Amino acid sequence: MDRRHRWNGFQRLWFAAHFHQPLLMESPMQIRPAHLNDMAALLELVNMLFDAEHELVFDAEKSRRGFELMLAPSDDRLVLVAEVDGVVQGLCTGQMLISTAMGTPSLWVEDVIVRPEMRGRGIMPQLLGALEKWAIEKGASRVQLLCDMENELGLGFYPKMGYAKMQMVGFQKVF
Repeated sequence: MDRRHRWNGFQRLWFAAHFHQPLLMESPMQIRPAHLNDMAALLELVNMLFDAEHELVFDAEKSRRGFELMLAPSDDRLVLVAEVDGVVQGLCTGQMLISTAMGTPSLWVEDVIVRPEMRGRGIMPQLLGALEKWAIEKGASRVQLLCDMENELGLGFYPKMGYAKMQMVGFQKVF
């Protein structure tokens, strides 16, 4: 039996880390729109995301209401999930806005998260890429998002996806 191409988990992880290649998926991944029956997984993932973002505090009821609004029929918002073996492993949400600077629709990306044990397998680029493709089909000329200044993974990931750091500072007012 030829074992040259049968790498164990450690070998694949080492190769991916040293050559910045996504790990091969053991099972096929499906990128699809989220459904209300995904709610438990969506809440679990967004809780993980909020743990990494210091300004946000997870409130299951508020997040549930938010996802119910995001999942209501609309042409201007989309929640995508990555599913492997029937388990939701990541999510990415986006909403269309109008940019007066560009004179076109613009995509606002809100939530981006992949389960820690599934990172490095190419899930996030595929999720974000699918969301960007949807936005382009809707006429968007740009995409924007916020990233926590202490989120080292995000700060390293987004430039690799072609995102440029902006000089603007985000502000919010909560009602």
